[in-house]
Order: sequence, then structure tokens, then C-alpha cells
Amino acid sequence: MAGSKRRRDDDVFKPSREPRTHEPNLSAARRATRLTTKHSAFNAVLLTTELLEHILSQLPMKDLLLAQRVSRKWRDVIAQSKELQQQLFMLPIEAELVWDRSFTEDGEWSELTRFRGDKSYRRPGDYEHTFKSGDINELLLIVDDYQDIWDKTSEGSASEYAKFRPNLPPLDNPEASWRRMLLTQPPTFDVDMCCTAKNGEDMDTWGFYPNGVRMGDVVKPIEEGAAVGKEWDHDMHHLAIRGFAVLSEDDREMEVIHEGEWYVRHYGKCFT
Repeated sequence: MAGSKRRRDDDVFKPSREPRTHEPNLSAARRATRLTTKHSAFNAVLLTTELLEHILSQLPMKDLLLAQRVSRKWRDVIAQSKELQQQLFMLPIEAELVWDRSFTEDGEWSELTRFRGDKSYRRPGDYEHTFKSGDINELLLIVDDYQDIWDKTSEGSASEYAKFRPNLPPLDNPEASWRRMLLTQPPTFDVDMCCTAKNGEDMDTWGFYPNGVRMGDVVKPIEEGAAVGKEWDHDMHHLAIRGFAVLSEDDREMEVIHEGEWYVRHYGKCFT
């Protein structure tokens, strides 16, 4: 009896020798489930509009433009986001800082003094010495040289500007999105465009755009000239934008910017 019991106990605890053919399939199923779960979690993150918008807002401007090609969801999020459209220079932002310069009693220019708000900027006759602080659209503009805002562009002129060239993309698509891009953020409203034809003929146009200067406004005279047979020397195109100051983040925190050689060398970067 004892021997029989031992044999039965041994039989109970003896490992089964039957092939476990179902386990590989079970492992594969588990791996597939984990991958599916991970993929679903990944999609859940990227398909959450608010989180996706935040992630996209960290991209450089050029990468943000290309991100619209990833999927319809991404394109819709970018198109419907006010913040991302402002980052792409499609929608305007309001000026938070404006710099003012006026004449002193002895007829000299005063120091640059900061004040807040965009409404004060459009004071009649103040374009020569009032500057909004912001950023230029580096995809559309090539800076040739900076001109210090204390200097004059020509004898007898009180308005200053820095010359830069438009970075012209192919003009064959009238519906291209770059045509709707603002040149600066916050937007400027006055632009002077100088074009030179290959035969040496110059064309100088000025325009005021109440909704902000966009790249389509800049290329319009170029396209109109080309339509009547003019061949442009694109290396000779220059723009002048009034009332715009390109300042570093540190400068934007200052209340007053003083005139002087130190300022001229390091902080005289202004598009007006």
C-alpha cells in the first residue's frame, strides 16, 4: 500500500512529458497584444489635439510646415490652431512692446523708451521714430545689412531702415501658402520695394497694407513686371519696412536703450 501510494504521489508530482504545442502561439499572441496596446497608446497621445498642438509648437517654422504632410489629423490641427498659425506668420499677433523716440528741446533725438500696447503705435506722423519690437520671417527674408536706427538713410531724411532681400520661392503657383505669410510678427503695414531689371531699369513701389504686409504683396509688382516682359535681377531686389525693431530678448526687458557706440555696435538692428 505504501509503495502504491508513493507511486501515486510520484505520478502526481511528475512533470508532464506531453508536448506544450500551444505555448509558442500564446507567446506570439501576448507580444501582438503588447504591440497593439503600445501602438494604441502612441496614437492616443498624438491624436489628442491639445497635446499634439503643444508638441508641434516646439518645432522650428520649416519643420512645422512639413509636418502638415504627415497626416490629415496633423494638417487639421495646424490649420485650426491660432497659436500655430501665428507661429507660421499666417495670423497676426499684437505688439506687446513699442519703442518711442522723440526730439529733445535742442532738436536732438531722445533715447529709445519702451511703452506697451499696439494702439499707441499708429500715431499720425510718428512712423519715423516709433518702432514695434518683434521677429522677421526668416524663411522669406535675407538680411543684407543692418542700419543703425540712429542714422539716416539719406541726407534730409528722418526715417531709417535696413535693407534686406526677399527670399523668392518659385512664383508659378498663385495659391502657394507662402503668399499669405506675413513678413514680420507683429505685422508691419508699410513697405517700400525696390526692383532692378536686367537692363538697368529700376522700379520703386510703396504700399500701405492695413492687415499687414504679406509676401504676396511683395511679389505682386515683380509678377506684374514679368507679365509685360521685364527680366528682373533678383539679386537686386530690396525691401524697406517701416516701424520695426529687431531686438534681443535681453533688450526687450530694458526700459530705456541709450545712444552710444556700444549700442550702435550691438543693438542697432532695426527694420523700419
